[in-house]
Formats: sequence, C-alpha cells, structure tokens
Amino acid sequence: RPTARSAAAGWFAQGLAILRSRERVKPQRIAVFGAGYVGLVTGACFADLGHHVVVRDVIPERIAALR
Repeated sequence: RPTARSAAAGWFAQGLAILRSRERVKPQRIAVFGAGYVGLVTGACFADLGHHVVVRDVIPERIAALR
C-alpha cells in the first residue's frame, strides 16, 4: 500500500517532468526561507531548473552544514 510520502514524491516527479518539458524561461533569482526538508528540496529543484537560488534559515548551523 503506498504511503502519503511516496504518493507525494510521485506527484512531485510528475510536476518536475512537466516543468522540464516546457520551454525554458529566463533564469530567475529565487529566495527560499527555511533550510528544512521542504526548503532544501524546493531550492534544489529550482536550481536544477537553472535558477539562481539562495536559501536562508534562522539557525546558522543548518546553513553552515551545507557548505
């Protein structure tokens, strides 16, 4: 039986495939506030699409761990 997480991952993969199949747009500057699970995945996906992404968090250790 599929879990909610696996279903969400499937929907996300479908959405990403749709975005990748469309005509590329001019790269945008995107800020993501929150370096938790959702923020990092969101930032990584936008970066994968060619955008310049900056991730911020109120806990400096989270950002330091990414470097």
